[in-house]
Order: sequence, then structure tokens, then C-alpha cells
Amino acid sequence: MSITVLAVAKVVLATLSTGVFAYIIYQCFLSPLAVFPGPFVAKFTAAWRAYSAYKGSWNRDLVNLHRRLGPVVRVGPREL
Repeated sequence: MSITVLAVAKVVLATLSTGVFAYIIYQCFLSPLAVFPGPFVAKFTAAWRAYSAYKGSWNRDLVNLHRRLGPVVRVGPREL
């Protein structure tokens, strides 16, 4: 039996997609930090914080988050 490159690519893509989907589900619903509010993207990546720091508005954004969401906010996948 010959396995084609296309078949292998499909299996790899399906595996990666399943892994990403499982990670997002875990971070949004099953993680101990899932109960804390914050930007949606901050639940599974540090890109939100990095972009905010890049813009130079990290301090303002953080103050606005606290005003809007309360005393404890989630700013990263493992960071409050």
C-alpha cells in the first residue's frame, strides 16, 4: 500500500486542528482560570498583551479592563 503525500497532509492537518480546538475548549471552559474575565484572545495566547504593549497602551488598557471587569482580570493563558 502506498500512502500519498496528500493523505499524510490530511492526517497532519486533522491532528493539528483537533489539538488547537481541544486547547481552546480547555482554556475557555476547563482551565482553573476560566472563571476570570478578560479579553477573549487573552484566554489562549499572550498576543493581546504583546500587541497592547507594542501600541504603548498597556497601562491604559489594563486600567480600562479593571474598570470594566472588576478587580481581577485575565491578561494571558496563565496570568491574572
